[in-house]
Amino acid sequence: MSMKQATLLYVLITLTFGMVFSSLAIAENFPCKPRVDPRSRWGSDEQIPLDYPVEFRLTYGPKFRVPYGYFLIRSTPERVNCYPERDQFDFAFWMPSLTPSKKEALNSNSWPVEEDRPPDGSYLVLVPYAQVIPDGADRPEFPFSGIEFTMKRYKERIPYPDQLTRITALDFWLEIYVNLDEMNGDTILDCGSSGCEFTFYFRDLKLALQGSFAKDKLSQWRAIKDSTRTLLERWMVK
Repeated sequence: MSMKQATLLYVLITLTFGMVFSSLAIAENFPCKPRVDPRSRWGSDEQIPLDYPVEFRLTYGPKFRVPYGYFLIRSTPERVNCYPERDQFDFAFWMPSLTPSKKEALNSNSWPVEEDRPPDGSYLVLVPYAQVIPDGADRPEFPFSGIEFTMKRYKERIPYPDQLTRITALDFWLEIYVNLDEMNGDTILDCGSSGCEFTFYFRDLKLALQGSFAKDKLSQWRAIKDSTRTLLERWMVK
Protein backbone atom coordinates (compact mmCIF):
# COMPACT_ATOMS: atom_id res chain seq x y z
CA MET A 1 0.00 0.00 0.00
CA SER A 2 1.39 3.39 -0.98
CA MET A 3 1.81 6.23 1.50
CA LYS A 4 -0.99 8.15 -0.25
CA GLN A 5 -3.40 5.21 -0.03
CA ALA A 6 -2.53 4.66 3.63
CA THR A 7 -3.19 8.32 4.40
CA LEU A 8 -6.58 8.24 2.66
CA LEU A 9 -7.52 5.05 4.53
CA TYR A 10 -6.53 6.64 7.85
CA VAL A 11 -8.65 9.73 7.13
CA LEU A 12 -11.66 7.60 6.16
CA ILE A 13 -11.42 5.48 9.32
CA THR A 14 -11.00 8.58 11.49
CA LEU A 15 -14.05 10.28 9.98
CA THR A 16 -16.19 7.14 10.29
CA PHE A 17 -15.33 6.52 13.93
CA GLY A 18 -15.57 10.23 14.65
CA MET A 19 -19.19 10.34 13.44
CA VAL A 20 -20.07 7.20 15.43
CA PHE A 21 -18.51 8.49 18.62
CA SER A 22 -20.12 11.90 18.08
CA SER A 23 -23.59 10.32 17.88
CA LEU A 24 -22.92 8.24 20.99
CA ALA A 25 -21.66 11.27 22.89
CA ILE A 26 -24.81 13.20 22.01
CA ALA A 27 -27.04 10.44 23.39
CA GLU A 28 -24.88 10.01 26.50
CA ASN A 29 -25.51 13.62 27.54
CA PHE A 30 -29.15 12.77 28.22
CA PRO A 31 -29.49 8.96 28.23
CA CYS A 32 -32.94 7.50 27.63
CA LYS A 33 -34.79 6.62 30.83
CA PRO A 34 -38.13 5.29 29.58
CA ARG A 35 -39.25 4.08 33.02
CA VAL A 36 -39.67 7.63 34.33
CA ASP A 37 -43.38 8.24 34.95
CA PRO A 38 -44.68 9.61 31.59
CA ARG A 39 -47.48 11.44 33.42
CA SER A 40 -44.88 13.78 34.86
CA ARG A 41 -44.33 16.61 32.36
CA TRP A 42 -40.89 17.23 33.81
CA GLY A 43 -39.24 14.15 35.26
CA SER A 44 -36.11 16.11 36.15
CA ASP A 45 -35.13 19.64 37.07
CA GLU A 46 -32.23 19.43 34.61
CA GLN A 47 -32.74 21.74 31.65
CA ILE A 48 -31.67 20.90 28.11
CA PRO A 49 -29.78 23.65 26.21
CA LEU A 50 -31.75 25.02 23.26
CA ASP A 51 -28.88 24.20 20.90
CA TYR A 52 -28.55 20.59 22.08
CA PRO A 53 -28.66 18.42 18.91
CA VAL A 54 -31.32 15.69 18.92
CA GLU A 55 -30.62 12.97 16.36
CA PHE A 56 -33.25 10.69 14.84
CA ARG A 57 -34.26 9.10 11.56
CA LEU A 58 -37.69 9.33 9.97
CA THR A 59 -39.11 5.94 9.00
CA TYR A 60 -38.21 5.33 5.32
CA GLY A 61 -36.66 8.80 5.28
CA PRO A 62 -33.54 10.80 6.07
CA LYS A 63 -31.67 11.27 9.30
CA PHE A 64 -32.02 14.59 11.10
CA ARG A 65 -30.07 16.51 13.73
CA VAL A 66 -32.46 19.13 15.15
CA PRO A 67 -31.51 21.62 17.89
CA TYR A 68 -33.72 20.95 20.92
CA GLY A 69 -35.14 24.48 21.05
CA TYR A 70 -36.93 24.04 17.71
CA PHE A 71 -39.28 21.29 18.86
CA LEU A 72 -42.88 22.37 19.18
CA ILE A 73 -43.30 19.81 21.98
CA ARG A 74 -40.11 19.49 23.99
CA SER A 75 -39.30 16.11 25.51
CA THR A 76 -38.08 15.76 29.06
CA PRO A 77 -34.36 15.16 29.63
CA GLU A 78 -35.18 11.51 30.41
CA ARG A 79 -36.95 10.97 27.07
CA VAL A 80 -35.28 13.30 24.59
CA ASN A 81 -33.09 10.46 23.23
CA CYS A 82 -35.69 7.67 23.48
CA TYR A 83 -36.89 7.98 19.88
CA PRO A 84 -33.98 7.38 17.46
CA GLU A 85 -36.53 6.42 14.77
CA ARG A 86 -39.93 8.05 14.43
CA ASP A 87 -42.77 8.42 11.93
CA GLN A 88 -42.94 12.20 12.20
CA PHE A 89 -41.58 15.17 14.09
CA ASP A 90 -42.67 18.68 14.96
CA PHE A 91 -40.98 22.06 15.13
CA ALA A 92 -41.60 25.79 15.46
CA PHE A 93 -39.62 28.90 14.63
CA TRP A 94 -39.72 32.67 14.45
CA MET A 95 -40.09 34.44 11.13
CA PRO A 96 -38.18 36.02 9.56
CA SER A 97 -35.12 35.12 11.67
CA LEU A 98 -35.67 31.31 11.57
CA THR A 99 -34.65 31.13 15.24
CA PRO A 100 -36.29 28.91 17.88
CA SER A 101 -38.48 30.27 20.65
CA LYS A 102 -36.97 30.53 24.13
CA LYS A 103 -40.08 28.92 25.63
CA GLU A 104 -41.93 25.87 24.37
CA ALA A 105 -44.01 27.14 21.44
CA LEU A 106 -46.80 24.63 22.10
CA ASN A 107 -48.04 27.00 24.80
CA SER A 108 -47.68 30.19 22.77
CA ASN A 109 -51.43 30.89 22.99
CA SER A 110 -50.98 31.55 26.70
CA TRP A 111 -47.98 33.85 26.29
CA PRO A 112 -48.34 37.56 27.03
CA VAL A 113 -49.21 39.55 23.91
CA GLU A 114 -45.77 41.19 23.78
CA GLU A 115 -44.16 37.73 23.65
CA ASP A 116 -46.55 36.14 21.17
CA ARG A 117 -46.53 39.15 18.80
CA PRO A 118 -43.29 41.08 19.47
CA PRO A 119 -43.13 44.77 18.52
CA ASP A 120 -40.42 44.03 15.94
CA GLY A 121 -43.00 42.24 13.75
CA SER A 122 -41.68 38.71 14.31
CA TYR A 123 -44.21 35.89 14.28
CA LEU A 124 -44.29 32.19 15.06
CA VAL A 125 -44.75 29.39 12.56
CA LEU A 126 -45.90 26.11 14.11
CA VAL A 127 -45.32 22.77 12.34
CA PRO A 128 -46.88 19.87 14.27
CA TYR A 129 -46.44 17.39 11.42
CA ALA A 130 -43.36 16.70 9.30
CA GLN A 131 -43.60 13.32 7.57
CA VAL A 132 -42.09 11.30 4.73
CA ILE A 133 -44.01 10.94 1.46
CA PRO A 134 -43.92 7.15 0.90
CA ASP A 135 -42.58 5.80 -2.38
CA GLY A 136 -45.37 5.56 -4.94
CA ALA A 137 -47.72 7.80 -2.93
CA ASP A 138 -48.67 11.43 -3.49
CA ARG A 139 -48.90 12.21 0.23
CA PRO A 140 -48.37 10.73 3.69
CA GLU A 141 -51.26 9.16 5.57
CA PHE A 142 -53.55 11.03 8.01
CA PRO A 143 -53.77 13.94 8.65
CA PHE A 144 -52.60 14.89 5.15
CA SER A 145 -55.11 15.44 2.33
CA GLY A 146 -54.12 15.11 -1.31
CA ILE A 147 -54.38 18.28 -3.34
CA GLU A 148 -56.37 16.48 -6.06
CA PHE A 149 -58.99 15.49 -3.48
CA THR A 150 -59.16 19.07 -2.21
CA MET A 151 -59.51 20.48 -5.73
CA LYS A 152 -62.37 18.08 -6.52
CA ARG A 153 -64.18 18.98 -3.31
CA TYR A 154 -64.26 22.72 -4.02
CA LYS A 155 -65.15 23.98 -7.51
CA GLU A 156 -64.25 27.67 -7.50
CA ARG A 157 -61.09 28.86 -9.29
CA ILE A 158 -60.59 32.50 -8.33
CA PRO A 159 -57.19 34.07 -9.10
CA TYR A 160 -55.68 35.61 -6.00
CA PRO A 161 -52.53 37.69 -5.38
CA ASP A 162 -49.22 36.09 -4.46
CA GLN A 163 -49.57 33.20 -6.96
CA LEU A 164 -52.56 31.69 -5.17
CA THR A 165 -55.91 30.42 -6.42
CA ARG A 166 -58.92 30.51 -4.14
CA ILE A 167 -61.05 27.38 -4.53
CA THR A 168 -63.90 28.30 -2.16
CA ALA A 169 -66.66 30.82 -2.94
CA LEU A 170 -66.11 34.40 -1.82
CA ASP A 171 -69.14 34.21 0.49
CA PHE A 172 -68.03 30.89 2.00
CA TRP A 173 -66.83 31.14 5.60
CA LEU A 174 -63.68 29.12 4.92
CA GLU A 175 -60.95 30.46 2.65
CA ILE A 176 -58.97 27.73 0.89
CA TYR A 177 -56.12 28.61 -1.45
CA VAL A 178 -53.83 26.42 -3.52
CA ASN A 179 -50.61 26.85 -5.41
CA LEU A 180 -49.75 24.17 -7.93
CA ASP A 181 -46.01 24.00 -8.38
CA GLU A 182 -44.73 20.87 -10.09
CA MET A 183 -41.12 21.84 -9.56
CA ASN A 184 -41.18 22.92 -5.89
CA GLY A 185 -44.23 21.05 -4.58
CA ASP A 186 -47.88 21.92 -4.10
CA THR A 187 -49.30 24.14 -1.35
CA ILE A 188 -52.72 24.17 0.35
CA LEU A 189 -53.70 27.06 2.64
CA ASP A 190 -56.82 26.68 4.76
CA CYS A 191 -57.67 29.99 6.46
CA GLY A 192 -60.26 30.80 9.11
CA SER A 193 -60.97 34.05 10.92
CA SER A 194 -57.60 34.39 12.64
CA GLY A 195 -55.18 31.81 11.30
CA CYS A 196 -54.11 29.79 8.29
CA GLU A 197 -53.27 26.10 8.30
CA PHE A 198 -50.86 25.04 5.59
CA THR A 199 -49.84 21.88 3.82
CA PHE A 200 -46.47 22.14 2.10
CA TYR A 201 -45.16 19.41 -0.19
CA PHE A 202 -41.45 19.07 -0.98
CA ARG A 203 -41.55 16.20 -3.42
CA ASP A 204 -37.85 16.31 -4.24
CA LEU A 205 -37.11 15.84 -0.52
CA LYS A 206 -39.99 13.33 -0.18
CA LEU A 207 -41.27 15.35 2.77
CA ALA A 208 -44.60 16.98 3.61
CA LEU A 209 -45.44 19.47 6.35
CA GLN A 210 -48.59 20.65 8.05
CA GLY A 211 -48.63 23.72 10.25
CA SER A 212 -50.09 27.14 10.89
CA PHE A 213 -49.37 30.85 10.96
CA ALA A 214 -51.36 34.04 11.65
CA LYS A 215 -53.85 34.96 8.93
CA ASP A 216 -52.45 38.46 8.50
CA LYS A 217 -49.25 36.78 7.20
CA LEU A 218 -51.03 35.08 4.28
CA SER A 219 -49.19 37.22 1.75
CA GLN A 220 -45.91 35.86 3.15
CA TRP A 221 -46.78 32.21 2.57
CA ARG A 222 -44.01 31.75 0.01
CA ALA A 223 -41.34 33.07 2.37
CA ILE A 224 -42.70 30.81 5.11
CA LYS A 225 -42.55 27.77 2.83
CA ASP A 226 -39.01 28.61 1.73
CA SER A 227 -37.99 29.01 5.37
CA THR A 228 -39.35 25.61 6.37
CA ARG A 229 -37.36 24.07 3.53
CA THR A 230 -34.22 25.92 4.62
CA LEU A 231 -34.55 24.47 8.11
CA LEU A 232 -35.24 20.94 6.84
CA GLU A 233 -32.16 21.01 4.63
CA ARG A 234 -30.08 22.51 7.45
CA TRP A 235 -31.05 19.68 9.79
CA MET A 236 -30.76 16.76 7.38
CA VAL A 237 -27.64 14.69 8.02
CA LYS A 238 -25.94 14.19 4.67
